Amino acid sequence: MSRRNQITSEYYLSLIVDISYVAGACWQITSRTKPDLSHAVARRIRTDGWDERIQAADQVITALEERLGSEDIHKVILGLPTEYLTENGDIDPKVRSHLKRMTTELDLTPIGYVSVPQAIMYKLKQDEGVPPTAILVGVSSRTVTVSLYKVGTLSGVRSIPLDANVLAHIESVFRDFKQAEVLPSRMLLYGGDREQLDLFKSQLTTYPWPTRANFLHFPKISVLPPDFGITSVSIAGAGELTSSMPDVPAEPDTGHPADDAGASGVVSDAVTGRPAGKTVVDEVVSGEPDDKEDEAGAVGVSAAGKPTAGTEEEDTDTESNVSFVPPEELGFTGGDKPKPDSGGVPKTVQSETPAGGDKDKPTRRPARLSFTAGILGKSPLLPRLRSLGTSVGKNISGNKKMLAVSAAGVAMILLAGWFFVWVSPKAVVRIRINPEQLQENMLVSIDPASAAFDAASMTVPGKTVEQTVSGGKTIPVSGKKKIGDPAVGKVTVYNKSIQSRTVKKGSILTSGSVQFSIDSDVQIASASESVGSITFGKAGAAVTARSIGTQGNLPAGSEFTFADYASSQMIARNDNAFTGGTSRDVTVVSREDYNTLVSQLSKELQDQATKDLASSISGSLRLIDQTVKATVSDKSFSQEIDQEAKELSGTIALSVTGIAYDENDVSGLAGSVLGAKVRAGYELESQKQVSVDQVTVKKDGVITADLKVAGQANPQVLEQIRVPDLTGKPVSAVESTIRQIPGVADVGITVSSVFGKDRMPRRTSAISIEIISQ
Repeated sequence: MSRRNQITSEYYLSLIVDISYVAGACWQITSRTKPDLSHAVARRIRTDGWDERIQAADQVITALEERLGSEDIHKVILGLPTEYLTENGDIDPKVRSHLKRMTTELDLTPIGYVSVPQAIMYKLKQDEGVPPTAILVGVSSRTVTVSLYKVGTLSGVRSIPLDANVLAHIESVFRDFKQAEVLPSRMLLYGGDREQLDLFKSQLTTYPWPTRANFLHFPKISVLPPDFGITSVSIAGAGELTSSMPDVPAEPDTGHPADDAGASGVVSDAVTGRPAGKTVVDEVVSGEPDDKEDEAGAVGVSAAGKPTAGTEEEDTDTESNVSFVPPEELGFTGGDKPKPDSGGVPKTVQSETPAGGDKDKPTRRPARLSFTAGILGKSPLLPRLRSLGTSVGKNISGNKKMLAVSAAGVAMILLAGWFFVWVSPKAVVRIRINPEQLQENMLVSIDPASAAFDAASMTVPGKTVEQTVSGGKTIPVSGKKKIGDPAVGKVTVYNKSIQSRTVKKGSILTSGSVQFSIDSDVQIASASESVGSITFGKAGAAVTARSIGTQGNLPAGSEFTFADYASSQMIARNDNAFTGGTSRDVTVVSREDYNTLVSQLSKELQDQATKDLASSISGSLRLIDQTVKATVSDKSFSQEIDQEAKELSGTIALSVTGIAYDENDVSGLAGSVLGAKVRAGYELESQKQVSVDQVTVKKDGVITADLKVAGQANPQVLEQIRVPDLTGKPVSAVESTIRQIPGVADVGITVSSVFGKDRMPRRTSAISIEIISQ
């Protein structure tokens, strides 16, 4: 009987209890590193209620037991979503009571639980051979759980509601992951509804992640098969159970229950979920049992085959993701069957010792896995070496020293063979690929009202930028003006009418072409007649010339007429000459001088402001010169208009605005356009050649530009190569398999080994892959 069949033939149950579905799988421990999955079943849940959830779990377990025939399954490992756990990884007290009720009603013995994201990472490490770095996105009917893992270690986790703003919520979660300077380059989506996962993936691929979060380039987004979660929980649970079991001696082979399952011809790879034959999965969306199984909506597998993730000798230096609990953890006491209890919650427990083990041998604390025994401690050769040494020691007689030397020699030979067969060989796989060159020319709009680029309308958001500068300037004045004093004097006003008159202040008198005005009111008596003669009424008055200049200095005896009276009614004469009239030409400030200073200074400041505006834009922003506009926001002058001066001084404040675009938005838009042209199996490189030319600003303010983008799409060779599948195989077979991958131009493998170079090493960590682009 093989070692695999020595461990146990008991069936265990893995049960994922999620918000929107319940999935179960039955399996046996037939290897130290791998479980033997027999069947898996899933049921979806329409409402978030524990009555329906328990009913779905009952249907799942019943379906599994029917497939096993007469087998009854009681021991269960629970896979729980992040929403059901506390920050410390314990079961939420609100959920524990429901789990206690479920295990009691379904006659289950809970022996451990594991976070579904942790289990998935545990399986990915086994599949890929190295601790993975990735973002896990769990999608249920109501929530989305985002988990950040770096080198297999959980760095952050958040649950957010699944609503119309879910992408913005995820962006906020990424920004909150401060401990990650650069986010991982791949997102892995998991959940129980494949259609929902595919729809959510399409939404994620349209979001500009490189410009919204700290990604070096657009991340690779993949959907894990719906059965990946339950398979991962089974593998994580089996790994912990086998690590706590003692070595048992070989017994005659009594058969294996899984052989009956294999007889049906329905076999799947329990680790990868890839079917080797027909996959039988029972999924009923309504949650009701269905006699006719729905194969198209697979959420689990029915597997009689065995896992293929790595070999028994493969290093598994990984910490456990499983917490093992006694029934008391969920409120049970005593025995293997659940019983009502007070619900005590002891955290530190001991795993049970399997039948046939040494009762006095201390058991390992199962609260957290730890595969850190060292390379020799994990090698299957070590138990045999210990057995050999014990056997030799018991049979020593006579020449003890000779026998001891012989035993040591045999041990050294075995260790040397183990080293040169297992540890020493190494291989380098160099794959030369043929990338595809992509190019696209397009007309884009730059819109300041947009918040993000839109590939459908070919729109890039614009950003309004502003800069204010101030300065002063002095210019010579150009206005001309006469200045001086008007002439003044006194006149005698003669009233020729028989009525007295009053001449008002300001009344106009004219002598030749020079006008004067009366300085104050004057009362003049009427004329009088006597013996054929008329005596005019008269009165003195002071007058002032209405204009400056010497032309107002009239000589004595000059006659004046009034503008308001005829000369037959009233006249005036001066008895003395007028004096005081002067004038001269001077330069003064004019309004045209104001305008000239503002115009000249604005032009000078605009050149400076444009340079300052361009220099103030940092990072990936680029200013569109055609959109730059200047406006005078303030101005002041040292002289008033018409003031005598030789120069005019003034200062102005100039506001310059323009529109800029972000090169990251342009690159994101270009990536979306090129990404649509990338064939399946290829991935667009993050580095692209992008140029923006022929920027035009239309009269209506719409800004357009010619966008040219060129990029390279590389075949995703590594996505199609599983290193564990390469171990121990002939080099020629590996080269032939890799050459069949689309985009591979050539492949060369270099093996360093003392036992020949025609076969790959048996350790995944001894195989490295290099990708070379032509």
